[in-house]
Amino acid sequence: MLLAIFAAAAVAAQPVPPALPVAPMPNRPAPQAADPATAAKSAAPSPTLIERPDWVRKPNGDDLARFYPDRAQRLEMEGRVVLLCHVQNDGLLRLCEIIEETPPGYDFGAAVLKMVPLFRMRPPDTSKFSVPGDSGFTVRVRIIFKPPEPAPPEPAPPEQQEVIAEVMLEDYVQCYGIVGADLDADPRRRRLIPVLDLLKKSALGVAVYAEVDADTVRARLDAARARPTADEAFGRTCRALVEEWLDSR
Repeated sequence: MLLAIFAAAAVAAQPVPPALPVAPMPNRPAPQAADPATAAKSAAPSPTLIERPDWVRKPNGDDLARFYPDRAQRLEMEGRVVLLCHVQNDGLLRLCEIIEETPPGYDFGAAVLKMVPLFRMRPPDTSKFSVPGDSGFTVRVRIIFKPPEPAPPEPAPPEQQEVIAEVMLEDYVQCYGIVGADLDADPRRRRLIPVLDLLKKSALGVAVYAEVDADTVRARLDAARARPTADEAFGRTCRALVEEWLDSR
């Protein structure tokens, strides 16, 4: 009995070992409720691309001219832009992005983005999509900018056309005489023969508008070949045009 008491006293007298350190638990943020709009968007299906949009309104030629980039228009440069846009429930477009712009660096894409409010589609079926304002459809918008065609010149009055035709006829005749004389001086220059044929046909063709008959034209051609013009400047011009024509063949 005494041994048991002394043993218990010895155990009680021994020092108690310190407790092991425990790391504090981190503070975890309380769970927050999900944003209804974000949840609806994440739950919505992917937008469907409309291949054949039914346009109620699109930019017209005047709109393209109004938004044509200044620098590109001055350079008479053509441009092409393709946008990908989301379609709203009312058929208007939003969230448009440029997916193609040719050529780059001339502000064609920026010009088309400014025209987005001018587009409107017939609203598609929105029953499968629940995000407010968004129909769940996308559409590609293609715009081509082309510089305006120059206005055709006004036709000359009939009497003026006759004068112009006579001037052209005389030029053909005189050039025919120069080329014919060159060929007569050096028959080895046979490459000039098709030039003579072309000048003769041209003279006969324009003579109709100058109201000169074919026999008179042939007589003038023969006379010009027998006695070519002494106008040196005209001779240089004629020979230069002949060489250019021969080199292009």
